[in-house]
Amino acid sequence: MDGRSRRRPFGVSLVLMRPDRALQRLGGVARTETLLRLTSRARLRVALARGLVVRDVRGSYSLPGVDEALRAASRLSGVLVEGSAAQYHGWELKHRPTVPCIAVPRNRKVDPVRRGGVRVRYLDLDPADIGGRVAGPGATVMHCAARLPFDEALSVADSALRHRDVTRGGLLRRAEAMPDRYRARCLRVAVHADARADNPFESVLRAIALDVPGLRVEPQVWVDDIGRPDLLDRGRRLVVEAESFEFHGRRRALTRDCERYNAFTLAGWVVVRFSWEHVMFEPAYVHDVLAAVVDARPLRRALLPEPAARPSVTEPAGPGDRTSERRHGSQEPGVPGPMTDKKLHKGDKVEWNSHGSTAEGTVEKQITSETEAGGRKVKASKDEPQYLVKSDKSGGEAVHKPGALRKK
Repeated sequence: MDGRSRRRPFGVSLVLMRPDRALQRLGGVARTETLLRLTSRARLRVALARGLVVRDVRGSYSLPGVDEALRAASRLSGVLVEGSAAQYHGWELKHRPTVPCIAVPRNRKVDPVRRGGVRVRYLDLDPADIGGRVAGPGATVMHCAARLPFDEALSVADSALRHRDVTRGGLLRRAEAMPDRYRARCLRVAVHADARADNPFESVLRAIALDVPGLRVEPQVWVDDIGRPDLLDRGRRLVVEAESFEFHGRRRALTRDCERYNAFTLAGWVVVRFSWEHVMFEPAYVHDVLAAVVDARPLRRALLPEPAARPSVTEPAGPGDRTSERRHGSQEPGVPGPMTDKKLHKGDKVEWNSHGSTAEGTVEKQITSETEAGGRKVKASKDEPQYLVKSDKSGGEAVHKPGALRKK
């Protein structure tokens, strides 16, 4: 919804996030005023001193990694491409690159030792698309569109347009000129890219909606004198909201949004709302809800279960919110039992239930005290430890209780 530039009011106590976790939520790059909706200046100073975040230019912060990627590109005499180039350009991303992605000429042989810690792409780039050790903006969007999942590529294209580093016409021309095996993917991203999306959260939600047959959504469109929803399908009179505590850190903002939701409903609109966790970790649920709305049919699992099928990463609670941590459910038939009687250790490979399927990842560390991890406040102790795990598929981090994890 609109009205998101409001500052945190004096005297309101919020559960603050670590600045690096907050930047992950915001796509890896954020202006100071946006970042301070989720954290404090004191925490930001500490994070800067510890190297958890970096100050790019006055009033802008990002996650570290750009300098390391440039050094790797220089070491291989290559060029940053895909997500690494997008990060260099200062664009907001769904996921920050875990390792630098570097392009070298097709006929070059790179020693395996020198390839360590980087992802090498063998590409013959047009010199006009290279600036120093980095692919240019237009080429970067096309590289992402060709190789990344649609939601990640759309986030990159939206960010590039939002920063005015590319034009939609330019993206369409580049997509038409792509090789046959990539042309359809690139055209889809170019056609649907939209600078009106506020952030990767909204871009990913739109990508999910675009996969729902019969749904035609567009972002940030004013409706009469009611407001500007995140996504809107005019024909179906459907409003889709990407809800984040970042934009509800003030009572007046929350109250105002409730009034808008009521106004939409009274005007004959259907309003559905999804959290950051839904969009980033439960895309199938989001898709199913939207499909049920389109088909005008009930959805038996419109309420997701409380067990470990849902990620443990949660947004910081609102003022005075004492909601307890999520509980984990019982063991599924035919599935190895959870780790309730043995300790896990850093580096252990584990799996857990995630929305009807099995997710896999690696234990990063054991948590035995109250702290912040996985983007939330964790209440753990030596008697009741929890574990920070990293997903092999998405690279995202989450905190789980031992009863939710199964050692592979």
